[in-house]
Amino acid sequence: MKLAVRFALVMAVVAVVPIALTGWMSTRVASRSMADSRASQQAQTTAGHAGFVSTWMSDQLGFLSSWRDVYKGKLLDMDPERRTGLLRQVYRSTRAVNVVALVDASGKRLVEPVFLTKAPELRGSATETEAEALLLEVPEPWPSESQPVVLGVPRASTGLQGPTVPVWVHMEGDEQEGVWLLALLSLAEVESTLVGAAHAQRGLALLGREGSVVVGGTHPLIQGDLLATLTGIESSFRYTVEGAGEIRGETRPVGTMGWTVVVVEPASVILAPVKEIRRTLTWVAVANLLLALFLAKVSSRALAGPLAKGRDAARRVGRGEFGQVVGEEPGGEIGELVRAFDEMSVRLRDQHDEIEAFQGDLQQRVEARTAELREAQQALIQARERAAVSELG
Repeated sequence: MKLAVRFALVMAVVAVVPIALTGWMSTRVASRSMADSRASQQAQTTAGHAGFVSTWMSDQLGFLSSWRDVYKGKLLDMDPERRTGLLRQVYRSTRAVNVVALVDASGKRLVEPVFLTKAPELRGSATETEAEALLLEVPEPWPSESQPVVLGVPRASTGLQGPTVPVWVHMEGDEQEGVWLLALLSLAEVESTLVGAAHAQRGLALLGREGSVVVGGTHPLIQGDLLATLTGIESSFRYTVEGAGEIRGETRPVGTMGWTVVVVEPASVILAPVKEIRRTLTWVAVANLLLALFLAKVSSRALAGPLAKGRDAARRVGRGEFGQVVGEEPGGEIGELVRAFDEMSVRLRDQHDEIEAFQGDLQQRVEARTAELREAQQALIQARERAAVSELG
């Protein structure tokens, strides 16, 4: 494997792995922190709206029950015209009443109910049929002296009516002979407050005692069938909505009425900052990887150049071309290696020159000695020849 490739791999690992580990740990911590923080915010939101609904309903029920003290002991003997005047007073005293009537113990109306077919925005409109339907409802339990006010089952918007809830108030008398005030209370103000606090990425709803969605049922994140089991309890929950993914929310009971305020938000919105952190870390990791590859390329070139020249010079030295030098002297250990190689190559060249000079001198001495030996041999041969001739003579 080439040095450049090794450098690139090492630099990539060094640049990316720490960021990946840091990003993984930070996103996990951020996810938990964001989920806990948003759950706390949702709990505060539901608590605030539950407190508003409870206070508003208490004010309305207190207003209706106050008429008991105003007309106490007077209704049983009151003529129909004055009873109708009472209903008109109740109707005109608050914009939260859609229909108001007086009934006996059997639920039969004592006078005609008072309502408007065209009413202001916070009162809602009613029809005679809806007014008659209200009179047919039977509260459970029936209001009495011990429990003078009974709250009915709230209903979502129907027809001209906005969300409403029936209220029965025991005015005076007993079960055999008595008078009860029946009012259809408009929840338009509650609806306006809850719907106004909601938006596309956050749903707010009000559940009745039976688990039905009274307010906010049209919001795409509100799933009434799933929320019905959470009525009357304080809890955190999750469910999935097609097209929106995981939904997280909180519930909070409304006083002692059995109603429940619900707030829901997509998990994608809650964890959006975490996704932003992850996206930022990804870009940082990519930038670090590119920078690491660039530095690896530059560093490998700075190292590979002198090393390649040193390799070629070593090969030439191996072929007997002594005195080869790299020439470049980078800093650090590579520079020391290059200088050591150049010194070694120069020493080898000097030693080679000394050896060649010594061999040349030795060759000359051998040749001179050989010539001397040849001359001595020739003289010996001549002497022997002369001796032989002398002996022959």
